[in-house]
Amino acid sequence: MKLNNCLKKLVDKNKFIAILIIYLIAISIAYFLVLYPIIESIYNGEAIYPLNKFVLESGENTLDFYLKKVDKIFFAFNLLLAFIAITLNLVFRLFRNTKVAFMGFGIFFIFYSIYLVIGILLLKNLTLSKYVFFGADYWEWTLLKWEAYHKGSHPLILLIVVPLGYLINSLIKSTEVSGIILNSFFGALAVLLSSVFFWNLTKKYLETILLSIVFGLSMSQLVFSVVPESYTLAGCSIITTYILFLLSLQRKKLYFQYWIIIGIFSFGVTITNFIQTLICFIGVRYTLTKRKIATNTLSYIAFVIILCFCLTLLQKKLFPLAKYFFLTSTASTQLEYVKTNLLNQPLSVIWELIKHFLLVNFWGSSPFTGVVNLGNSNRLVLGFFQQPLDYSFVGYIGLSMWIALLIIGFYKNFLTGRKSIYIVVLSSAVFYNMVLHSFFGVEEMFLYTCHFTFPVLLLAVNHSVLEKNYIKLGLILLIILMGINNLSCMAQILTN
Repeated sequence: MKLNNCLKKLVDKNKFIAILIIYLIAISIAYFLVLYPIIESIYNGEAIYPLNKFVLESGENTLDFYLKKVDKIFFAFNLLLAFIAITLNLVFRLFRNTKVAFMGFGIFFIFYSIYLVIGILLLKNLTLSKYVFFGADYWEWTLLKWEAYHKGSHPLILLIVVPLGYLINSLIKSTEVSGIILNSFFGALAVLLSSVFFWNLTKKYLETILLSIVFGLSMSQLVFSVVPESYTLAGCSIITTYILFLLSLQRKKLYFQYWIIIGIFSFGVTITNFIQTLICFIGVRYTLTKRKIATNTLSYIAFVIILCFCLTLLQKKLFPLAKYFFLTSTASTQLEYVKTNLLNQPLSVIWELIKHFLLVNFWGSSPFTGVVNLGNSNRLVLGFFQQPLDYSFVGYIGLSMWIALLIIGFYKNFLTGRKSIYIVVLSSAVFYNMVLHSFFGVEEMFLYTCHFTFPVLLLAVNHSVLEKNYIKLGLILLIILMGINNLSCMAQILTN
């Protein structure tokens, strides 16, 4: 009786999830009972007339080959459907206001259009073949070769990108365009998620729109939303973490089941980003109750890792070339990116940290660093590591405004919120990233800016400062100058 009551309460609180699970179970049963025999009859040329038009050449491939191919389409379609349904449900629930939700989706479509157009132009001008883009492995996306190049440090990324990429490519018939479409979607989704956070932080339309635009036009977000890579997807996992962190503090509830989902998301995309999620979880747990923090934290870590382990086994079954995150080879591969520059050149590394965490990730400088010979052709190298800050006159004016706003926001936050768990957690997350990138990926630091640009922006956002009209006017002017500067950098890349 008690079990029935518990299940009833669980379903009542999560009706949408319950309906979605029932749908997925029902459609899966129908798929295996109905569609499998139909595919077999088509393969054998025994289907009814309309279906026989799709008759498969049984001499070319085995029946199992076609069944696996249809499995991927079925999996991709339902994953996409579930993803869209959950996203829409969460956005409307988090905004709690239809008008605000439409505002968020308006921001999404504007930035999706911007990112997609620039991304397509990169392909049209053959720009991707001319440059080394900050060290990005973009060919994994333009060739849809995620499985072949999979790394254990991104444990579950294949479950997300491969089905969606396969589905888009089945419609578009171009791997390059499919990769751009999918990556631009994740970039715009990150901006939408940022608007969810800013709305719940400020509850004001203008501030939400302005801050979302600042994030969307930041150089880090702009570059990696048009150059196909996994970094904007990692950004989505981080922003989702901070949304749950903020809501947990505001509503004084832990939402343990959601923390597990977010933990799987952040760990599954990039293992090192799970530390940020863990820092946020500990901050919320400490705020709600100081009892058994260590026990609860260890339980949380265990839940996430065990579930990721199970999902990794599923991923390996679906994608045989997938790597396991728990093998020593994963760690040894990542150790290749560890450098000791901090010990040999401490001042140089500290400057690079300041530059990448506070300046070029928001306000792009000229990224042209030189020429490298790859194969039979020379390619321009794009990067900011050990490069001087090179701006136009307008760029320097905008950069000065950005630095001023950063200083004001940082000062106000640390002055009024030194004991606030919100500021402590944000500072800890940024400090963790600075320590990490003092040794890891130092020479390609810009690659990882999507991992920390959002929390750095949050440290610069102070509610009392935002209420002043001159700050709002300054943000509007900053957005105009940021747009001119960063889009000019992208135009340089496109036309060089």
